[in-house]
Amino acid sequence: MTAHTSMCLNEVLRMLSHLVDEFLESVDIRWMEWPVRSQELIRIDNAWDTLERAITTRKFPSRTNQDQKAEGLSEWD
Repeated sequence: MTAHTSMCLNEVLRMLSHLVDEFLESVDIRWMEWPVRSQELIRIDNAWDTLERAITTRKFPSRTNQDQKAEGLSEWD
């Protein structure tokens, strides 16, 4: 990607973001400002990664959705 293309893409994304903000405001939808890399989100990501690793490294993979749910719950505890 060239520098010019990157600049154009950034401008389009900025304009799109502004349009979305205006639309949400016009239909009275409120949202919270949240930092992209907040410490809370990083902790949650780490928890999901740990859970996924624990489930995928089991000797006998689950065959049904019920088995998957049971494995997820047992690993979570």
